[in-house]
Amino acid sequence: MLHLSVFAAAESFLVITATGELPQAVAHSVSHPMTVPCICAFSALGYITVSLVLLLIKNFGATSTEIVKSMRKVCQVALSFAAFPKPFSWKYVCGGGLVALALLWLHLTGKKQLEEEGQAQGGLAVFSDSNNAKKKRPQKGGNSTMTCSTGRVCKSREKLAPRSIA
Repeated sequence: MLHLSVFAAAESFLVITATGELPQAVAHSVSHPMTVPCICAFSALGYITVSLVLLLIKNFGATSTEIVKSMRKVCQVALSFAAFPKPFSWKYVCGGGLVALALLWLHLTGKKQLEEEGQAQGGLAVFSDSNNAKKKRPQKGGNSTMTCSTGRVCKSREKLAPRSIA
């Protein structure tokens, strides 16, 4: 990810140089000395945020990560209402209710998707233990037929086609 950020910064530098905006940007930064430290701080915080989101995806999956991100946004809006009072309307209640229903739907479909993936893999589902290390554990009905590496249907688990489990 660091390489991607370095390449993006280099590309941005080349673009503002090619378009002739670099002298204006330097002049602005000289006249407003807090600009560069603010840009650096926001960039570092953005990098940390992206890294944390990728860690959430790695450890808990995309669905759970989206739920966490959505809840963060809901909490941020609620904190905004508390910090900056404004006239309250029934539309805010309806919007909050719709967000809560959407989060519940995401949570329920995420569990359903995990169960379906476990059944599609012949009764093997991916679970996380306390150390977040992914393990395969058999589920009910785990003796279903599966496709072998040769493409034919086999009942033995010894000759199964390799499949990556995220």
